[in-house]
Parts: sequence; structure tokens; C-alpha cells
Amino acid sequence: MLEGIIQIGNSMLSDRGDMLSNLIKEVPSKNRKEKQMHVLKICFNTQKDEFKLDPKEEIGSGTALKYAFIGSADGPASPQWFATSNSYLYHITETLSNLTKVDLGNELNEKIKIIFKNYYVDLGNKFKPKNRYILNYKKCGIGEADVLETLNKVQDEETEEDEKQRYKNITSSLKKIYSKEFESYVKTQFDMKKDEIGLYTIFIDDKPLSDFKEYRQAILKSKQNSKGNKKVKGCCSMCGSGENLTSDLSKMKIKYYTTNQIIFASELKSYDRNMLLCSNCLNKLISGENYIKNKLNTRLIGFTVYLIPHFILGNPMNKKDLDKISDNIQHSFNTVKNLTGVDDFKTEIQNIKDMNDEDTYFLINIMFYKKSNQATKIQKLIKDVNPSVFGKIMDEFYDVGKLSRKIMGINYKLKIDLQTFYFMTPIRLKNSEPMNYRKLLQMYDAILTQRSLKLDEFIRGVISCAKIEFFDEQGYNVNGKSGIYNTILKANFCIKFLEYMGCIKEGEKMDVSNLEVEDDLKTYIVNMGYDEQQSAMFLLGCLIGEIGNAQYKKSKNAGGEGRKPILNKLNFGGVDKSKVIRLTNEVFNKLIQEKIRKYNEVTFSECKRLMDASQNSWKLNKHENLFYILSGYSYVTTKAMLNKGGKENE
Repeated sequence: MLEGIIQIGNSMLSDRGDMLSNLIKEVPSKNRKEKQMHVLKICFNTQKDEFKLDPKEEIGSGTALKYAFIGSADGPASPQWFATSNSYLYHITETLSNLTKVDLGNELNEKIKIIFKNYYVDLGNKFKPKNRYILNYKKCGIGEADVLETLNKVQDEETEEDEKQRYKNITSSLKKIYSKEFESYVKTQFDMKKDEIGLYTIFIDDKPLSDFKEYRQAILKSKQNSKGNKKVKGCCSMCGSGENLTSDLSKMKIKYYTTNQIIFASELKSYDRNMLLCSNCLNKLISGENYIKNKLNTRLIGFTVYLIPHFILGNPMNKKDLDKISDNIQHSFNTVKNLTGVDDFKTEIQNIKDMNDEDTYFLINIMFYKKSNQATKIQKLIKDVNPSVFGKIMDEFYDVGKLSRKIMGINYKLKIDLQTFYFMTPIRLKNSEPMNYRKLLQMYDAILTQRSLKLDEFIRGVISCAKIEFFDEQGYNVNGKSGIYNTILKANFCIKFLEYMGCIKEGEKMDVSNLEVEDDLKTYIVNMGYDEQQSAMFLLGCLIGEIGNAQYKKSKNAGGEGRKPILNKLNFGGVDKSKVIRLTNEVFNKLIQEKIRKYNEVTFSECKRLMDASQNSWKLNKHENLFYILSGYSYVTTKAMLNKGGKENE
């Protein structure tokens, strides 16, 4: 993966030799509501002692480069001093204070100190340095209240006695007050909301601070590794150079390995044996990282993803070629992750296959990551994904869709994509963030690299999702709105997709020539590849579905909600062999009770025959028993809904 990032950085530096331009972080020109984004200029005039805000400039393709926007300073606790930011909070608190400590030449430093002295208020040494100073709203004309009076009021209202926590709470309260006041002022004065402003940049005497040569040099100096040292013995892990080596990657945005705990260091001293980089390769790595964040960053449901190409044959030598490859990778991945809006499958499949360049061969490292403060923690790295797999995935999605229409009829609309598997695996959510996600990411790994998966584990996950849906349990990535019949039936088609991809081995198919059931049931069993035991459970589930439909109609006719009490007979913890026998007897009695035995007698007879034939050699576990029972229930329920239209309660 690192080699791929450095390849990208090399292409960028070769094409655009200016290191600063390769640090620029792109900014969208439109917000989520498709409204134009603007730059809010925070203007200080040291000659006239004036302050003003100017939000007129619209963000365009070159705005980020124009104002040298490179994001925030490296590290969660690093002083924020960059003049252009996507957060105004830095500029009304710590930016000017920190700029006074940066060497920007005598003239510019003097102006910054004047601004800091005249326009910022010291809250006292009990506050952390990054929260100690705040813009004087009264002097700037933004607000009427005196800063220290506001501070005294907040202190009087704070009840926390522990001093450390007390000042943490006070800081939080002050930021809320000043944020609200700033946003209200901008809205009132310029009729502009916060989500219409993409950048905040500082002007000094009618000139952007980012235009000063000294400021730009300071940015580049901050990106150089302070621990780089010619005395470090060894060679660069990438190019073999012995010059200007460093093992300090603390300034990198992606956390490749632990660098802040001494117990992981060689001999508890340094990381020199973990990895060494020369200054050239470090610059390439920084440039490559920045390009990936701008051009190869996407999402998959609740996860953020980097798509990192590693060139095996050939190498893009300029930004234009690299952009083309990046766009192709993004398009391919985004298509297979979400098929919404893809109407012409065959054309889309061919488009993906045509993206391969004969002169360039590369593999893709797919990195799932989570932002933590200013760092990026890797959740899962799927290595060496062949781009051709996207075409195969599309092929198999198409084939599964065709199979679903063959089995369920043309009115059954099924679209399976990578997002579908997110809803086949139970994941706890905390503040909308996925927590126990390992099994899901392992499944994505298997699909994208065509490795083996255990069918039993997939079924366990689906059953857990069905349980969550049925009992409407909270705090998970799934809910009961779609109905368990939809989840289970879709899971069956997901299994077929996994079989087509080679991730799950197909089982022995049952010979249905002697099976005395309706042709549509035979069609389902044959095409799903069920064996005798799976078919027996499927037929038992079909009978439960018929009972459920009868109970639903009876309840609706009586003015009820349309419930299906038969489902209460199912144990979502699993149905073992002895429970299957009891359930079969209960189903038979319910067929009589609901007066539908005569319509289902043949199906029940065949179900019982298949069960008796395998009584001494039963191989399905309790989860598989339940899954195939629910598969039958889901099939019958969905068929009934397709015939009449609408949705049934469970």
C-alpha cells in the first residue's frame, strides 16, 4: 500500500514540482443542497485599525490553491495556525495567537502581533493555550457584550467543582456562545448560513496572509520532519537511499502503525527498525496521501474508504493520466456498491470492463478507515484487489437479478449490491458509527478477492438480523420496517451471488422429479440448489407462510392489525431437530385450525417424507434449520404480496 501511495506522490511531484500545490485539499463549490459555497474573508487593517468580514467571493476549482488550504495542522493537539481553514472557530480563538510564534519575518510578525494585541482578549492562564484567547466581538462589531463579562457570567453558572473539568466545561460553554453569535451575525449581515461557507481565510492590510512568501515557506517547513537526521544509520525502505533518513511518521494523516507508544519501538528507543524514509520519499508519501484524500476517497454505507492503486506494470507520469485512472476506479467501486439508478446493466458492465488500460496494470488496495481527531485509523485493509473483479461482480449481480425474476416473477424487483451485505450482518451502532464491524469487512474482503466464506456464519448473521427486525430491537444497523420476509428472501439471493463469485461452495442439489409439490416450489428448490434436508425445512416454512397468510386475513377481516401468531412458534435462537419435530406437529394442527389443510396436504406430506428420510442423518444445525424454514415463509409471503400488492405485518 505504501508503495502505491508513493507512486502516486511521485507522479504528482513530477507533474507539479511545487510541493505546496500537492498539499492542497480540495473544497466543493456546492454544498449538499446544491447551493454555491463562498469564502469568508476575515480582514484586519493594521494601518486604519479596522476589522471587517467579506463573504462575496464564490468558491471555484482554483480557490483552495489560491488561498493555500491544506486542512488543519498535523496531530490532534497541534497548534492550529494555518490562515485558511474550513472552521471559523480556529480563527476566533487560537490562529492569531499561534501565528505570533511562527517565524514569518520581522515585518509580517510585527503586524500579526499588533492584530493579536488589539483584537484578542486573554481569558487567563487557567485555560489551555488553544482556548486562552478569543476574538473581541465588541471591538469587531460582531456583538455587544464584553468578553470578560461573558466569561464571568459563564463562570458563575458553572457548578462543577473539579478545577480541570470546570474549565473544560467553561471552554465548551464559551465556544457555544461565540459560535452561535458569529453565525447569527453572518446570517443577519450577509444572509448567508454556515453551510454556504466553505473556507475562512485571514487578510492583513487587504492582502491574503496565504499570499505572503514567508507564510508559504513556513507551511513547507512545518511539513518537513524535524526528526530527520543524516546520522540515522540504514537505508530508505522505499528507494534504498542513505541520505536524510527518518522513522518519524507522526505528521502523516494515515496511521500506518503505532508511533506514540514506546513499547512498540525497537529496543524501547526508536522506530528506526520499523521503517525508514528519506526526505524525497517522505515528500512523495505526503503528496500521495493528499491526492488520495482528494480523489480516491469514497463511502460504503457507514464506512469511509480509500481506493489506493498500486501499479505493477506501467506508471502514470502526469496528473491527467492519474486523474483518469482515479475516476475509473471511483466509478467502478461506486457502481458495485450501489446499483440505484443503474438501469442498463449490460452497458454498465461493458463500461467497467472497457476501463482497463492495456499499457497499465495495477491492483487496488481498499482501505476502510475511521477519522479519529486529526488521525486516520485503519479498520480494514483489503490488499491486491484486481480491478477486473468489479466487472465480475456486476456480471453476477445481473445473473442473480435474472434468476430472481425467473423464480419470483417479473414483478419482483431485486437489486443486490455491496451495500446489501451491510444489512445482512448485525452491527451495533454508537452515535451512528458502526462498532462490531469485523465480520462485515471480512465478507467484503472475501467478495472483492474471491476468497472462501463459511455459509454457516453468513446464515447466523442473517438470522440475527431477522431477530432484530422481528422484535424491533434498537441500536443496530437494521430495523423492522422492511419485514423479515424481505431480509430472508434477499439473503437467499445473496447466497447465490456468493456461490457465483466462488466465495461459497455449491451444495448437492435435490432431484425434484419425484417431488409432489406445485411447479413454482420445484422451480425455487432447483434454482436455489437446495438438498433434501434444506427442501424439507423450506416446505415446512411454506406451510407456516400459508398459515400466516390465513391468520393475517382473518385478523384484518375482524378489524385487527393483521398479525400472524404462528411466527411466535419460532425460536430465533435456532430450531434444533427435536424442536423441528414439535413444530411440524404444531403446523399440522394449525392447518386444520385455519381450515386450509386440504389445500396444503400434499405439501405437508412431502415435507414429512423428506424429514423422515433424513431422520438418522440430519446434518443441518439449529440456525440452518431456522433459516430454511424462514426462507419458505418468506417465499410464500412475498408471493402473496406480489399477487395482491401491499405489505403485511408480522
